Amino acid sequence: MKRRHLLQLGGSVLLAGCASQSKNKKPTQKIELTGQNWTHPYHDPANTNYSPAKSAPSIFTLNEQWSMKNISSSAIASDSGKLYVTFQEQSSEVLCELDADTGKKSWTFNPRDKENKNVSIGAPTIDTKTVYVNVQFGQDSQSKSVIYALNRQSGAPKWQTKITANALVRLHSSGIAIVTQQGSKTNLVQALDAASGETLWRFPSTGSSLPFLGSNKKNGYQDRSIPATAIVDDQIYIPVTDGGKTKIKVADIISGKVEKEFSIPVSVEFSLAASNGLLYGTSHSSGPGAANENGVYAVNPEKERLQWTTKTTENVYELGVSNQVVYFFDDGVRSLNAKTGKELWREKSATVYPAILNSLVASLNSKKNILQMRSQQTGELVTDFSFHNSGYVEYLSSDEESVYAIKGKNLYRFA
Repeated sequence: MKRRHLLQLGGSVLLAGCASQSKNKKPTQKIELTGQNWTHPYHDPANTNYSPAKSAPSIFTLNEQWSMKNISSSAIASDSGKLYVTFQEQSSEVLCELDADTGKKSWTFNPRDKENKNVSIGAPTIDTKTVYVNVQFGQDSQSKSVIYALNRQSGAPKWQTKITANALVRLHSSGIAIVTQQGSKTNLVQALDAASGETLWRFPSTGSSLPFLGSNKKNGYQDRSIPATAIVDDQIYIPVTDGGKTKIKVADIISGKVEKEFSIPVSVEFSLAASNGLLYGTSHSSGPGAANENGVYAVNPEKERLQWTTKTTENVYELGVSNQVVYFFDDGVRSLNAKTGKELWREKSATVYPAILNSLVASLNSKKNILQMRSQQTGELVTDFSFHNSGYVEYLSSDEESVYAIKGKNLYRFA
């Protein structure tokens, strides 16, 4: 599955046993959040891609409302009747706020850099007043990355902070923005004051090094990294993967102080979802004889061990977790019991993004170009709707009124 934000990896990184903190620095103000705010890429710590609300749309009566071309997003955010979407404009990208009912643009953020013409914009995260987004200027070794905080009303920058590499932003109600960076020479977690962009702490601390995707005689590379983070209450889980095993460091999100760590005998790849008191991740095989097999698993952080594991036939990148179900794409769609890992059902399907829409998940009939909505628990077909263009569904999400789908370079709204 092609995912632009799998990020370019390689080189060497910094790592130490604990985070470095700026003495006595704390966030200056708390963030106002609602259940609909997309505080993480893909909505929430469980990657549900769904904004919970008291009244959700009836999936049975969905009809296409509008579609738009030249979409560059690999993810969108929706809240209070507004969409935040990235569009392609020549060799660069712009971020727009759209009216969800009409698709009309409210404002456009067009970041500029004198030295670099190529601009790519990552998945947005939002609170009630601000949109946070990572912008990469240029490509490869000449690139630079900046975190922007934008006023939701106008799209005007409130602040900007240069970071070392590509990043995904996660928000915490204390007023902290967690930035997990991955790049050719960088692999770190940085906590920013969401009100100012000032650095509060970082993990790892500077002064130590760790090979990351460097040479390895056995299998050709070494996948030692910090691929993702998960925020649960006032703690952040930082997995440090080294080949086929991972040390999970549990830190206080305000201070960055590592409170404990434990090891699991699998790697963490790309996504780490949090729900049901468990952490959910994926492992990828690097080839014959590798320490890891392709798989999906759950970690019990209280007992500091794996809760369950299941093998997959291919690399799984994204997971959705909701209503005691884990849902992902693996040569078709699969649904597992989130507590036990027992398979509930599987269905043949073309590639489709694993979002959870109300109590339903999607499969894709590519021959008929139809998106099929199925029960999370049983896989039973509930309803379906058609697309105009062919290709796999790169992204799905929903809010209290609509379902959104990115297929090829087109964005669709169903309501």
